Amino acid sequence: MRAWRKQHFYRRADTNLNHLQFEEDWPATNRERGLLIDKNISGTISKEEQMHLDALQAYADYHIDQVAPRPSHVLDELEKRIASGLPRRDGAA
Repeated sequence: MRAWRKQHFYRRADTNLNHLQFEEDWPATNRERGLLIDKNISGTISKEEQMHLDALQAYADYHIDQVAPRPSHVLDELEKRIASGLPRRDGAA
């Protein structure tokens, strides 16, 4: 992680400022989030890293909801079809 990022994100900072910096290079930020998730799962995450992961996760939730929303209506329809046993639109079994 770049030194300026580590210094900034490992202290409590204004959420809006975090969001601006997270968005600056979202693919890299998201990869970093993934590495921290791995550390969290393995139990090797530090308190500072956990705080950083919490901020990254909050931004990831925002990003999915506001910047790149998923087509939830398509997923809702699929779930209804699966639950009801209706055939697929293309007629396949």
